Amino acid sequence: MATVGCNHVPSWQLYVAELMRNLGTYRLVFCLGAGTATTIEAVVTAELAETGGYGRKPYNPSTNSYSSGNKRVEASAVNNSLIASGTSLQYDSVALILDAAVSANKGFTDSNVNASTDTITVTAHGLSNGDAIVLTADAGATLAGGLTAGTLYYAANIATNTFQVSTAADGSAIVDLTNAGSGNMRLRYAKGRLVLVGNYGSAQTIADGASRTITMNIELHNSGYTTGV
Repeated sequence: MATVGCNHVPSWQLYVAELMRNLGTYRLVFCLGAGTATTIEAVVTAELAETGGYGRKPYNPSTNSYSSGNKRVEASAVNNSLIASGTSLQYDSVALILDAAVSANKGFTDSNVNASTDTITVTAHGLSNGDAIVLTADAGATLAGGLTAGTLYYAANIATNTFQVSTAADGSAIVDLTNAGSGNMRLRYAKGRLVLVGNYGSAQTIADGASRTITMNIELHNSGYTTGV
């Protein structure tokens, strides 16, 4: 497997320090085109579609230890298998998100967009008011008018199958949907905080029916962040 190089994420040392102290609420996500991403919206915009066997993977190391000689904290390695089903899967980067939603993304079409009420329907979307989201258009489609692809928005006025989009976390600035767009679009779940991004440097392909095991082993090489571990 290709070597992974980690990109800089703002305050990543603090996030990894928090990872070392609070294990069990993390998700590993796979992306194509997020090799230089440093924001959660860029990561989820590039995250694989939740089809063909792809889904976010839990990262739940059970223990961590501090090496006084090496001045580092280590979380035990976690292995996750990604199995392609019905199509090949291709990715070039992985990311770790703290308190991420279980779902990666869900598709909808222009028929699910009501521009007159500024409402989008996605069956059993699972959102809560204030959840961070990103909306994108699949290849050949056009995003609903008023929305900008790759922008961090917030879910508002939630019902079981419908939601509105706000530019403010408190739902006070509902986006005016000027048209329904066209074709297939995608609701992407951006809840949580980005901890790190690993870049393989080239595309990795999992053939249909094949599997790939990804090993995550986090080390924090800065004794200044180990207090309380």
